[in-house]
Amino acid sequence: NRYAHDPVGLDGNDDAGTLSAWYLLASTGFYPVAGTLDWAVASPLFERVEVDRPGDAPWVVRAPGTSAEARYVTSVTVDGVEVGPGVVDEATLRGGEVVFTLSEAP
Repeated sequence: NRYAHDPVGLDGNDDAGTLSAWYLLASTGFYPVAGTLDWAVASPLFERVEVDRPGDAPWVVRAPGTSAEARYVTSVTVDGVEVGPGVVDEATLRGGEVVFTLSEAP
């Protein structure tokens, strides 16, 4: 079957869904820095995202007012504590509420 739910199920699907998973994760405003336990901070696409994490508290990401114009991250807090800039370690993102403050200017 050329459309099965496995690595050979889609012609040309040589990443087996990895690129789609990365895109969804990056749209939360974070993406992993390869070879480290760090996460780079980026502009989120959505005003609110909740990620259920088995064994950990849910991860709630809020970015009030996010838009194509307000795409510059001015601050990030995790459970009310400012983190960053630019990179956050994995232990900081174990669960809780992440809030982005965005601006139209860098």
